[in-house]
Amino acid sequence: MTKFYLFGAAVLLGLASCSSDNDDNSKELSLSNRIVPVSEVNVLTRAAQNVQSGSTITKDQIAGFFITDGSVTESTETVQDNISMTADGNGGFAGTTQLYFPLSKSAGVYAYAPYQADASMTEANSFSVQTDQSADDAYLASDLLIGAAQNNPVTATATGDQQVKVVFDHKLTKLNINLNAGQDFDLSESAVKVLNTQTACTFDVKNATISPAGQVSTITAATYTTAQAEYKCSAIIVPQTVSAGKQFLCIEIGSGNNLKKMYVRLEADKTFEAGHEYTYNATITGSQVSMTLESELNQWTDGGNEDVNAEEGEEDLPDREPQVGDWYTAAGKFVDGTTTAPANTIGIVFSTTLSQTDAAAGYKAYVSALTDQPNSKWSADDDATLTTQITSAPAATGADAVAALDGLKETTAIWAKIDADYACLTAFMNAKSLVLYGEGEQFAAPKGSSGWFIPSVGQLCQLAAAVYENEATVADAKISFSGGYTAKGWFEKLAALRTAGIVPTVGNGDFLTTGNPSYWTVSESDAASVWLVSFNEKGTCSAAPAAKKQNNGKRVHLILAAK
Repeated sequence: MTKFYLFGAAVLLGLASCSSDNDDNSKELSLSNRIVPVSEVNVLTRAAQNVQSGSTITKDQIAGFFITDGSVTESTETVQDNISMTADGNGGFAGTTQLYFPLSKSAGVYAYAPYQADASMTEANSFSVQTDQSADDAYLASDLLIGAAQNNPVTATATGDQQVKVVFDHKLTKLNINLNAGQDFDLSESAVKVLNTQTACTFDVKNATISPAGQVSTITAATYTTAQAEYKCSAIIVPQTVSAGKQFLCIEIGSGNNLKKMYVRLEADKTFEAGHEYTYNATITGSQVSMTLESELNQWTDGGNEDVNAEEGEEDLPDREPQVGDWYTAAGKFVDGTTTAPANTIGIVFSTTLSQTDAAAGYKAYVSALTDQPNSKWSADDDATLTTQITSAPAATGADAVAALDGLKETTAIWAKIDADYACLTAFMNAKSLVLYGEGEQFAAPKGSSGWFIPSVGQLCQLAAAVYENEATVADAKISFSGGYTAKGWFEKLAALRTAGIVPTVGNGDFLTTGNPSYWTVSESDAASVWLVSFNEKGTCSAAPAAKKQNNGKRVHLILAAK
């Protein structure tokens, strides 16, 4: 275990003389014995910046000290509580409040750094590393230390000042990243970031324990704006286990349209332990980064050796529970819909209420596609299927239709029939052979999702409720939503996607532009009719059964179930 040793020449904590026995503090403190903590610190160099290295705590760093009556076994009461002391850079501490032994002449001494005004000795204290540690002060503010007097409790041996050695431990984990770009990349404008790590914890001063807490975030270890002789940096993270497959490091090179991001993923679960440091030596060539993980002892515990590889790509987003209006990306991630849509957005969450079957399969949300398929007939004119039941569960009434959330099941069944003897189902044949939604294309469904399918009438009603921001009015043979969607949040979302070039403009392939698009569903009300859902930009949206024999062209709008 790496330790800080508070050990060295005496440093007085204040200029005031010792108080008399009539001082107000005399009932609690023995004023003839002042505690003078001094330090000798063995801390590893922070790469090329030499922050908190050598044998002392860095000058002007503030620690908090707690003094208890050491004669009381397992005492949790303090006679001096969270006293701030400032390191002088030469091994000592100074402060406006002096530390004293209690009247019993036995003192428990506990300490931590950096200082927090509301810290407790025994209760859980919150602590977070800085998310931008590219400046020395932010790095130091992230280096949590906890200590106690050696051989606690300490006994006063004579009157006057008494030096007390306090032993500090690094309670978090240190990462060193050393970059070598060879001849392939110019690192003069670059940044180094640590991804997918928890940045918060709680700590207990007396027991010297910590516990990770909170969500994951990104930590900036360094930002370079000019050429460097060496590209080396360090960052402090909370001890934790990072799961296999997670992106762990990101090296950003250049900016704007010339920005290139290189990532390294962990090939196996990795546990980063307190008091350990881990060194990554990164050689960047071509489109990959070859990294070797080493661990320097230097009074830190060996963290092991392993080889890792990196590749160019997009940053993985942290997991998020979906909400209506969230963006859904090609990577299968939900992104806060109140933020700017990522460039790889492929859909928008419209419902988190799923069928029992879909929920049991682990899906969390239904996602709307961003474009429509052009007008298609239900089937060829006068075909026998116009009076043949195709789906397994007809929705005979409005209440049945609203409750029908079986689009995935029925689409799968219909597409199987198309391959057999229902090739006349024109709209569904077109939907099955979509170009924009095919594998490898712009809007390809991510792995782990259901894949795109034709919604049931109930699912299109869920979409209408999100678009119109209104509840359904249900009758026996009709469902309606009022309000219109011009200037509504959903309409604005789609407009922003088109402006950003994320959604192509392909005539009536646009979803919810002007006009009154009507959509086929996979829900039949009986053998001769099928439910249609019609959107109106300024009026109402309605869902009602329509005779198959009408054969007028309607659109197909796809959705998927996402995990």
